[in-house]
Amino acid sequence: MQQQSAPNENLERLAGIVERVTFHNEQNGWSVLKVTSFRDPARLTTVLIHQVKVFAGATMEFWGAGGHHAKFGEQFKAVRAVEKKPATAAALEKYLGSGLICGVGPATAKKIVGHFNEKTLDVFESKIEELMKVPGIAEKKLEQIKTSWEEHRAIRDVMIFLQGYGISTLFSTKIYKTYGDKAIQIVSANPYRLAHDIYGIGFFSADKIALAMGFERTGEPRIESGIKHVLAASREEGHCFLTDRQISANTLELLREPIAEDRIMAVLENLLFTSQVKSRKLHRDGERETCYYSKGLYFDELTTAQQVQGLLGGSVTVDRERVRAWVAQYCEKHQINLSDEQDAAVCGIAGESFSILTGGPGAGKTTCTKVLVQLLRAMKKHVLLAAPTGRAAQRMTEVSGSEAKTIHRLLE
Repeated sequence: MQQQSAPNENLERLAGIVERVTFHNEQNGWSVLKVTSFRDPARLTTVLIHQVKVFAGATMEFWGAGGHHAKFGEQFKAVRAVEKKPATAAALEKYLGSGLICGVGPATAKKIVGHFNEKTLDVFESKIEELMKVPGIAEKKLEQIKTSWEEHRAIRDVMIFLQGYGISTLFSTKIYKTYGDKAIQIVSANPYRLAHDIYGIGFFSADKIALAMGFERTGEPRIESGIKHVLAASREEGHCFLTDRQISANTLELLREPIAEDRIMAVLENLLFTSQVKSRKLHRDGERETCYYSKGLYFDELTTAQQVQGLLGGSVTVDRERVRAWVAQYCEKHQINLSDEQDAAVCGIAGESFSILTGGPGAGKTTCTKVLVQLLRAMKKHVLLAAPTGRAAQRMTEVSGSEAKTIHRLLE
């Protein structure tokens, strides 16, 4: 396995002591720290970072970039951080008494540092039982301190490991919160899992980490992840599924390595066998062909089909002659000329529990929608209008005279 990469040389370095934690979000690790820089100890620097836990008194090295906020002034936005041993006895005392360790408050921290001085951290790391030499620390309290210290050390080791491979503090925090103390073990075994387990980390980021760790460019984990990415990304082009030939071609293009097609197919079949991808047989050009789905999209399509089937089973009772008469009167009043096909579509939709109105450009879908909305309102129906994009929703509002929302906004 390759050595961990060094911090990005293009980033600024800030080293100092955390004086206080102004804000910390337990959910995503977002923290605002006040740090005394070793370069300029006369002033506090505001540092913004995602970190699982940060404590006052910690000696830290941050990598990032300085900037200016219109409201909050100078700020250092860090993307990587490494915890160092506290630089001074005062910092060590503040560090241990900041809430880092259950059972150790400021008074106990002062006693511990006063007893062991510069050997304090060595005692915590390798001779923690010696803490019982400090007045006030008995066996029960020692166990509490030991458990808390081991938890903190596990978090620190995970963060150092992840950031050593160029993973930002934001994603390091997400990874730790997902995998916990097993993060190093899981990521080392298969970093491509990150693309599927951690929101915001895609194939390309996971691939970069995996290759830095020494994973083979033609190895099975990379081929597996490549196939999953190809299937998931196909939705961006409007596809629900891909054929084996499409998967093979797109995976080869993605990985840019000479991999035999039958090897890609073998990996695909294994993914299917382990239910990591799904398939179904479809009739295409008179033949039954196996089509492969991203797992999430497969169940999205299945659920949608089931819901449509349920809607189709419903019944709507309408007076069709009255509907035709209303449509004719409305169109005459507003000088709208519907073709026979458009008129049949509008009147037909009003009497069905589920309908799809479709047609090419200029077929009259917009005009039909305008008349249909007014018809349904006249029938005392509750009408909701939605469109995929903001621009489409705005256009629908202009045409129908009723507010249309994006699908995201409608679903809140």
